Formats: sequence, C-alpha cells, structure tokens
Amino acid sequence: MDEHFQDADQNQHIHDAVLSGSVDTFKQQIPTDDGNQQAWLEKRNHEGKTVVMIAAEGGHREIVRYIIEEYTDVDINKVDSKEGNTVLHHLAINGMVEEAKLVFDKNDRLALKQNYEGLTPIHIAVQQKNLPLLEVFAPVKHQCLLIKDIKGENPLFYAVRSGLPELYNWFYTGLTLQTPGMTPGQTPGQTPGGEANIFATQGTADFFKARGEQNYKGQTIEHVVCLTRMKNGQEGDKAMAIVDAIKPRPDIKDYYGNLPLFYALQENDTQMVMRLFKKGRDYFNIRNYKNESIFHVAAKSGATDSIKILIDGITFTEELLKKDYLGNTPLHYAARKGNLSILEFFVNEGGEPTRQMLDLQNDFALTVREAVLEKIRHFEEIITQTEGRQTYVRSLQDYIAKLQAVLRFISSKR
Repeated sequence: MDEHFQDADQNQHIHDAVLSGSVDTFKQQIPTDDGNQQAWLEKRNHEGKTVVMIAAEGGHREIVRYIIEEYTDVDINKVDSKEGNTVLHHLAINGMVEEAKLVFDKNDRLALKQNYEGLTPIHIAVQQKNLPLLEVFAPVKHQCLLIKDIKGENPLFYAVRSGLPELYNWFYTGLTLQTPGMTPGQTPGQTPGGEANIFATQGTADFFKARGEQNYKGQTIEHVVCLTRMKNGQEGDKAMAIVDAIKPRPDIKDYYGNLPLFYALQENDTQMVMRLFKKGRDYFNIRNYKNESIFHVAAKSGATDSIKILIDGITFTEELLKKDYLGNTPLHYAARKGNLSILEFFVNEGGEPTRQMLDLQNDFALTVREAVLEKIRHFEEIITQTEGRQTYVRSLQDYIAKLQAVLRFISSKR
C-alpha cells in the first residue's frame, strides 16, 4: 500500500475507500499495524477533511460508526480547512442522529464549536428543523444561546425563522419551571437540596439576553417573525404560536429604521398587524432611513387590508402629503407599483383634498400621473429591446396593464 499515493482530487486510497460507501472496502485499506492505524484514519484530503469527516459528509453511517466505536483514539476534534466543520457539523447537516450521539457522547463541547460561518451543530440542527438531533444536544443547549453566526444571529433566530414553535420552545424548556432536578415548590435556580444551581440561573439569564439580541441588520426576533411568517407557507400560522411565546416587543427599530410593523405591512400580514400593532396614530410619525412612513410601505406592497386595520377610522389624509427621501408621496408609490386597490382606498377615503394631492410633484418634478406614464414608457422601451424572453416580456405587459388601469382611475378623479 503506497501511503503517498494521491489521485487527481488529492485523495489517498483510504479516502477513496470511504467514498465508495462500502465498510468492507474501507476495512481493507486500514493497515494491520496497530501503531499506524490512527495516523491513517486521521489523514486529510485536499479540503482538510479526515476519514471520519468524509464518511459523515457522504452519509456513510456504517463507516462512521465503525471508526467511532472501533478506534476510540481517533481525534474527532479536528476541523476541515474548507468550511471549518467538525465531524459533528457534517453529521448534523446530514441529519445522522445516532452517529451524532456517538460523537457527542465522546465530546459534548463539539456541539458548541463554530465553523467559519459561525454555525454550531446546534444552529444547523435548528435550521434543518431536526428535533430528534436537538434532543441529543439538550445537555448543552443553554450554553449555545449566546453563540452568534457571522450574521449576528443566535440559535433563537433560527428557531423563529423556521416557523415551528416547538423549536423555539425547545430552548425555553428546562429554564424555569422545568429546570432539571427541581421538585414541586422549589424555586428556579435551586437544586433539590436547596443550594444555588448556578447553571440553571445562568441559563435563564442567557435565554432572555439571547431573546433580546439584534442581528447585524439590527433586527430582533419580532422583525424576523414579521419577515418570514407569510413566507413559511403552511407552517406560517404556527408562527403565531411563536409570537405568543416570545411576548413580543414590537416597537424596536432595526438599523434601517424599520419597526417589525414595516415588514408585516410588506407582507400584508393582517393577522400579525392585528396581534402586535395596536397604537394607531402613534405609528403615523415613524419614519425609516428612507423617510418612509407606514403609508409609503403599505402603498408599495399593496397592503390595503393591513393599513385599514391600522387606521381603524382615524383621519389620515394629511399623512398622504408627506414625502420620502425622493419626494414621493404614498400616492406616487401606490400608482407606480400598479396597486390600484390601495390607491382607490387612499383617494376615496380622503375625498377632494386627496384628489388634489394627485397633482403633487416628487423631487423629479413628476406628478402621480406623470410618474406612471414614465414607468410605462420605460417598460415599453425594455420590451422593444428584449428578444427571446417571452416570460419576462409577458410579465412586463401584465405590469403595464395594471399601470394603465391606474391611469384610468386617476383620469376619472380629475
């Protein structure tokens, strides 16, 4: 056996044996010399992956189990040079629960090890909605709460983004009323003997600290829920259970100046608006970094139903006069986006004063009608220059049809 052999991918014989997926083929490549076996099993390929990492990455369960169980001295703590993953990361990615438990039992700290993207195996298990794997990691789950990835997100963000309340609750379980070892009537943070349980107390503090953190965009868990609930499809309704669990603080702005409300409006998420945002007129004066109000955001996204809930009979006509950083009013955005329903609502509810606002100019000296005409001309020019992309052309033509309907409505109000 030539220990210096490498194929075109810089794999050695033992690496190729693992890639075959056959445990018998793999065994044939292990030297019979006991003193040399560990060195062979820890050989790295061109991506810095050891034999057990390659087996885990390829989903070869038998080979992983054989190495972990038969060669207890093999170093499982190594990280690859490509992504900084340990063998436990690879097992988590492939959802290999039983094999992950074998590794975790040898070194539970690997569940807290971050790769080059800042992800621990716990982050990955949450991302993949793998509750059985998370149960394997349960002994260290509270120690992972403050570990952030490169986007500044701890595992609670991943749990909320999943849309599954049971993932979020998994981190909460065991902190207070269900702290391991507690007896009936015992206060959180004490052991059955009455002495202080430092781990339980610290775990509770870390949970609520993690709960209040913001990611690199300044977004809180509330922002993430409002951004993702509607995108989660059938699982979206379950996110309301997460809203109840997190006891939301809906009045924190992210680094773009957006409240969670702004994202709920972008998705026209009426259920979220009704549940979280009940301050009515107090929201009228809030602006994001583009100087957009809730009326601009609703106009852009066509969130007619949501804005009606927020307004709830409050007079809002003067809010349609206010301009963003480009000088556009909410009427400009509703018209240019082809959102006829919300434009009709604004104009019809506002009466004659709002109809006169249709003649307001933005910073490019365009009235609402002129802004729509400019957009139609722009799309028509693109269509004449586009060949062989019929789907794209049809989408532009559909958009133009919506804009023409807006023009007809504007003309009827002049």
